[in-house]
Amino acid sequence: MSNFEHSLSFSPGYVVLPSFDSEDLQVAIEFIQSQWITRIRECYPTVYSLIDKFNYTIHDYHLITQEIDHASLWPKHVRILGTDFEEWFSQTSFFKQLQSLTNGFTVSDEETLGRANFYWRIVRPKEEGDIGPVHCDSWFWLTNNDYGYDMSGKKRTKVWVPLLCECSKNTLLVEPDSHTRSDVSWTVEQRHGSLKPVLQSTIKPINLIMPPVGTHQCLVFNDNLLHSGSLNRGHRCRISFEFTMISSSQYD
Repeated sequence: MSNFEHSLSFSPGYVVLPSFDSEDLQVAIEFIQSQWITRIRECYPTVYSLIDKFNYTIHDYHLITQEIDHASLWPKHVRILGTDFEEWFSQTSFFKQLQSLTNGFTVSDEETLGRANFYWRIVRPKEEGDIGPVHCDSWFWLTNNDYGYDMSGKKRTKVWVPLLCECSKNTLLVEPDSHTRSDVSWTVEQRHGSLKPVLQSTIKPINLIMPPVGTHQCLVFNDNLLHSGSLNRGHRCRISFEFTMISSSQYD
């Protein structure tokens, strides 16, 4: 068993890997920024004029949100990148590294869009409403009947990629080894028009840490690992993207 497989299945349930080189990182940011600015131009033309006037980038988004309904503007489905991103990403050394480590994978399509769901997130400084609660990704799959996938002999693994971040100030929080816990209970509630899982109780406390992952790196983790977003204690917006790999069950 490789170190990669051991880290995901046993301890700590995650691994930090290299991601994009400098050139590919900039291309990935440009894909996301193009989607970001198009959405603002369509929904808030006045705010778009400020972006144009002051040459703001997505990293400066927090400077123009006073007149924006942030939650309504960015539902998940509008943050899923298109097939042009998928085609480009599949040619990067980052993608090929992941293919080699997993012996091949496909990217899930939970939103049933007919394409891989690579979706991005934006977290503004000091905005608690921009971060999600503690959860396991597997809870969403259980709640939604595996989104129609036949998971027999398959394994799900999450990849989280910070693109614009300040390491130790605004990355992801995880609890090491929590994918093996049996004392965590959760329930399902109606939220934002759909059923979503929510942490109910634990016998032992949850102890989240912030792994040292930054630009040019990614966090790959077991989909039973407890995790959440972290409050952005940096000075600019944190931009990341993520996706779920579906591969054979060699990690079991």
